[in-house]
Amino acid sequence: MRLVALVLVLELLLLPLLLVVVAQSTSGRSSCDKTRRVLTHPLGEISDGPAANYTQDSHCEWLIRAQNDSQYVTLQFRTMATECSYDYIFIYDGDSFRAPLLGSFSGNTEPQRVVASSGSMLILLYSDTNYVLEGFRAEYSITNCRNNCSGHGQCVAHTCRCEAGWVGNDCGVEACPNRCGEEGSAQGTCAGDRCRCATGYAGQACSLELDNPIAKQWHWLSSTTRNGLPPRAAHSAVYYERSDALYVFGGYNLNEVLDSLCVFRFASNQWEDEWGVRLDLRHGDVATDETEALLRSRSLLLEEESERLLGLSREPNFLSNVLYTLADNRSGLLTEAFVNGSRPVGRYGHAATTVPDGFVLFGGKLANGLLANDLW
Repeated sequence: MRLVALVLVLELLLLPLLLVVVAQSTSGRSSCDKTRRVLTHPLGEISDGPAANYTQDSHCEWLIRAQNDSQYVTLQFRTMATECSYDYIFIYDGDSFRAPLLGSFSGNTEPQRVVASSGSMLILLYSDTNYVLEGFRAEYSITNCRNNCSGHGQCVAHTCRCEAGWVGNDCGVEACPNRCGEEGSAQGTCAGDRCRCATGYAGQACSLELDNPIAKQWHWLSSTTRNGLPPRAAHSAVYYERSDALYVFGGYNLNEVLDSLCVFRFASNQWEDEWGVRLDLRHGDVATDETEALLRSRSLLLEEESERLLGLSREPNFLSNVLYTLADNRSGLLTEAFVNGSRPVGRYGHAATTVPDGFVLFGGKLANGLLANDLW
């Protein structure tokens, strides 16, 4: 009897200890509870919790904070499943919802790698009061350089110095894909950090034969790095045969409505602004003195064009020939909302098409949320 009593006493004493151990082991995997969690470790994992599904009416935040604002925070999704178009994961480049939005994701497709360059990344999981799914799991890392220079460069003062043959802010892009066709039909040559295409060829690898293109083939024409063209969506793009160029106007970059006109010249295989200045100059693609001289020339051009557009001169110019209003938009009730001098204001979701002497734009959504009905 004494032995049985002793066993019972020991079991009663050990029971609270077991409860404490179980409670402590699961506390780190508790479901998100509408609070903000701050993470400062250089490596880690975040998820909506250990449960099969995230909870309804969720508003959970994770703030990943580096030691200083010169470091990079990288987030790589491993699983993703939310109610499409209703439950979202928002990611910001900073520590507040006023910071630039890097992306908003919904559905069951794993997003691409997301990088914050401010030293902080804020992640928000939002769900409505209805249907829920498995949620997400993602891994994060804090590094001194973006993507640790992809193994093709050295990180110096938070900037990647790429090895020969590699370019991009993370040295992740091959400078001369397929050696620019040098070993085949002499389509181009590798000159420094890019392909210089022979006459009649275009593209990042000089693979597109302009006069005799091969059917049913994709060709990579413009690099995602160092081309100077800001990323955008919902823009218009038209090809104008006379100038052998693609004209891209407006669009939206998740944070602001754009009003720029960018031109891709197939003959030179590069992007330019509407004044003919290469967009990649801002990335130091040419010598500093030359860059400054070209930018000064653009400033002069802007002044001259402004005078012409204000009616001080009636000489032909780019905007009057290619981007010219087809009706007098300066009259009527919608003057202040839709007109900015003699050129269209920024917009996205608009339509565009070519005409014999250029191209026209119509409609779209403006930065103030109104829908436009002007024709340019």
